[in-house]
Amino acid sequence: MNRGPLEVTRPDRQAIDDLPHLDDQEYTFVTRNRTQLVGAVLTALEDVDPAVRNYGQAQRERTAEGFCHTTLVLGAALYTGDETLFTDFLLWTLGAEVVDVPAA
Repeated sequence: MNRGPLEVTRPDRQAIDDLPHLDDQEYTFVTRNRTQLVGAVLTALEDVDPAVRNYGQAQRERTAEGFCHTTLVLGAALYTGDETLFTDFLLWTLGAEVVDVPAA
């Protein structure tokens, strides 16, 4: 099968040219700072709900694990530029039914 010549990459081409939605660096920030983000959320959660301060080690680890999963899904949504990945995950996490809303 002859498909023609291979495309030659321009010398001035950068990886961001293929993923322009990553230009704002949100993906990089979320993925590189996941541990700090999870820690900040846990600290804020203790301020909002003092009962969290009484969590045992296992419960704290499971809570942190849940927030870690959330940041992973957020990172995937930012990387792909598909916000529904994150919103559907949040709805699923909350136990809500995901409803497909047609684009306006």
